[in-house]
Amino acid sequence: MKRILAIIFPFLKLKEKNVTTTKRFFTYIEILGFVLVLLMALSISYLFVSSTHIKTQYIDWYIFRDNDVQEHRLREIESRAVNAFRKAGIDCNECKFNIILVNSDLLYALINPLQAVRKNGSEFASTYGEWAVFLKHADTGANKCIADGKHIVENLDAALAHEMVHVFQYHKYGILEMIFRAPYWVKEGYPTYVTYNMYLGKVDEKKLLRSIILRSYRELPEQTHISYSYLIYALMVKHAIEKMHKSIDELHEGKVSYDEVLGSLLEAYGVAMKKQLKHR
Repeated sequence: MKRILAIIFPFLKLKEKNVTTTKRFFTYIEILGFVLVLLMALSISYLFVSSTHIKTQYIDWYIFRDNDVQEHRLREIESRAVNAFRKAGIDCNECKFNIILVNSDLLYALINPLQAVRKNGSEFASTYGEWAVFLKHADTGANKCIADGKHIVENLDAALAHEMVHVFQYHKYGILEMIFRAPYWVKEGYPTYVTYNMYLGKVDEKKLLRSIILRSYRELPEQTHISYSYLIYALMVKHAIEKMHKSIDELHEGKVSYDEVLGSLLEAYGVAMKKQLKHR
């Protein structure tokens, strides 16, 4: 019984006799993890209890401290996100979407402390498996999603659709499969591919590819702050599906290699790359 309690409450290990310095160090790490998980659970519970709940066709919305949100705006945003799903052949009925509009830097940091620290406040969206999506500082009237750290502005409908695709991925392939097997370029490239036109509209893909490789972003529309890596991954997924005729299952199961797809993409557009891209 004591061992079980020590696993659940790691600080009890410190009361054991003959605790070595190394064991004490790792116990403190466990305690820190325990406190973070507890804060996350309390923050999420507080959000749900304190939020206004609005149900639309596919989404359960939870709005925290924002009385200006109008239901018809939420329905418009949902409609655009769902249209992106349908164009990609994804059935929205397969998943349950809980979308929480946080509108609080502190609560968002408590919900996702590691990303809040690692990305220096530039993070504005998080997906917890197939359970919930958290969006920070969402302006439904202006269709914007803002992160204070680097003043990143995204289209709210595109950001929402991107995170909803993550929910679909976790639902279809499972959390363990997504964490340990699915290649990172597919994890992020597929949602970006689905929302590609919402971010970019109609662009010359050869010029876009050359532009991202040169990191000049000359072909990107104004107010588009989608990351360099995600754009490359999206173009790769698009090429693998539409030109190499690979299925999304093959991509998520790691049956198609990063180098194979990137090489085929560059060859198709006649674009040379002097330096190998880093990928995960």
